[in-house]
Amino acid sequence: QPGDKISDIDWKATARSGEPLIRQFNEERVRHLAVVADTSSSMSATAADGTSKREAMILAAGMICFLAQKNGDLVGLVGGDEQRPIQLPSRSSDGHLELLLRSVQQATTTASGASDSAWLLERAFRVTSRSTLMTIITDEAHPAVEDFSLLRRLTTRHDVMMIRIADADPLQRETLDHDVVDVDSPREVAAMARSSKRVARDVEAYRRARRDGISEMLDRLHISHLLTQGETTVVDDMVAMLRAREYRHGPA
Repeated sequence: QPGDKISDIDWKATARSGEPLIRQFNEERVRHLAVVADTSSSMSATAADGTSKREAMILAAGMICFLAQKNGDLVGLVGGDEQRPIQLPSRSSDGHLELLLRSVQQATTTASGASDSAWLLERAFRVTSRSTLMTIITDEAHPAVEDFSLLRRLTTRHDVMMIRIADADPLQRETLDHDVVDVDSPREVAAMARSSKRVARDVEAYRRARRDGISEMLDRLHISHLLTQGETTVVDDMVAMLRAREYRHGPA
């Protein structure tokens, strides 16, 4: 056809067919994805919508696996803690993706270690050398603003998304007949503190400042992120985030 390059002519095929034929190539790229899962004890607690943060995390990871398999991409896993690190290579089979989700579920219990976002980010950077689309799943308190340098280093090599699952109200003022226990520091929150208006104001102010600080840090690093209420909202929130990414950057 007019405009075809002479260098693209397939001379053997041309000789066989008796008419000029060119070679055309379609590039097929397999992307590498990673789920970086906070499997600490805090993720076994209750989310803001009353569901389990662990189940919300598994649902989010499952959506990443589904989209990856649909597009022929490979998914790996980074999680655990310093004593019991978890790592799975990037693969795409049904069995591998089921193992990935089961590993996250089994590792996230009240007996897990305390959350250590610095260790998790360092681990993700150290064990993943290939350029990867990383989805970090944690709770609303992480990553801490002190993790800025680690996150910045991670973004120099990888494309990063952040899914944060909001904590339940620690005071639970409407249900004083039920006990509230902090999973990271196992102790009951006293009913007197839960019913105090001053405590409620202080808690809300602290949480708002922390949320704003983390969001500002992630925006500064140009990391796509969301704060979801739990299992009932995480899918819709992820869809909205992915659509926003596609609008800004093209297909992810």
